[in-house]
Amino acid sequence: MAMTAVLKVDVGIVARKLDSFKNKRQTLINLMQRIREIMVALATVSWISPSSAALLQKFLQFYRQIEEALRIVEEYIHDLEVVIEQYTKVEDRLKEVASGLRTDIFGV
Repeated sequence: MAMTAVLKVDVGIVARKLDSFKNKRQTLINLMQRIREIMVALATVSWISPSSAALLQKFLQFYRQIEEALRIVEEYIHDLEVVIEQYTKVEDRLKEVASGLRTDIFGV
């Protein structure tokens, strides 16, 4: 038996979700940059020792992993932007075609 489904996309909802992703991503970027600055200052100014250097190295490894995760999120954001653009184009084209259809089919 073949399955059929109708996919309903509300571009407004997708756009709001996209904005939410962008805001959360930017908040995380800002937070991570601030933590990085603090960690570097701690290891190079306030607490200079082999332990602080080791902690900084571990943190920087973690920081690179977060940067990679943020790059992946950026790809998803880009994909959603493309989806929004394509659905908007399709909707606009359908509206254009529909507005060109005859409305006086029964001569009324």
